[in-house]
Amino acid sequence: MKTQIVAMTCLLVACGGSKAGPAPMASAGATAPGEASSETAATPSDAGPLKSERPRAASSAEATGLIDEAVNHRLPELTKCVTEARDRLKDPHAPLATEIGIDQEGVLIGVKTPKGSKLDVKLNDCVREALKGAPFPRSNFGVITVKKSFSDGVIYK
Repeated sequence: MKTQIVAMTCLLVACGGSKAGPAPMASAGATAPGEASSETAATPSDAGPLKSERPRAASSAEATGLIDEAVNHRLPELTKCVTEARDRLKDPHAPLATEIGIDQEGVLIGVKTPKGSKLDVKLNDCVREALKGAPFPRSNFGVITVKKSFSDGVIYK
């Protein structure tokens, strides 16, 4: 019996503790005039739990695990975002991807379309909303960018 599932993959990139802040996810004039932005910046109200409620990652491996756990906890909401994006594309199996930016305090700072992927601002907005307030870990690793990919896969049972 074949069962179709939505598979989610994760790529974690720590930006080396840069003091420059969240430049990769910031939306300060990054697009040309008349061009749609591929980014959705989080607002201060998106910060979610207070600093003390966020776990602290002692290593990049622990940060990866805690981020995956926080995202997987929101999988039903993320699946809704993916389904809506695929409906807009009129392709129920379209592979999709987003990049999620998380600061040193574990606060979601934005969601954007990865380079080379088709821009879908509504998908970015939906993912940002789905992850709003998620307990991402605090760390000493600077801004962390996580790439989430959504693709269909067939599993044989």
